[in-house]
Amino acid sequence: DGYEGAKFLMEADVRPTAIVLMNSEIAFGALRYFYEKQIKIPDDVSIVSFGDMFNRDLLYIRPTISYTNLKGIGKKLGELMIERIENNDIVNREIRFTPRIQYGNSTRPL
Repeated sequence: DGYEGAKFLMEADVRPTAIVLMNSEIAFGALRYFYEKQIKIPDDVSIVSFGDMFNRDLLYIRPTISYTNLKGIGKKLGELMIERIENNDIVNREIRFTPRIQYGNSTRPL
């Protein structure tokens, strides 16, 4: 839960300067905590999140996010499965997908 996680981190003896949030659901919970406790982002703590956040522009703060093209990954996965079904002799291979970064206003330089 992002709310409880943010609370735990921010009530520690040594407060973090930045927090990486693992997904948008956790990010929303953390943002709620920061808002309720009047913790200023990015002045008091910087945040970044993994995964796309729909309607991010409606939030009081727009987190910087790193996300992958899930539709593209699904399409490639389907193609590879069909190839494997049609030709079982295909050797295993590595395919990499480059994540994208969408900058917001949730980080500050240290």
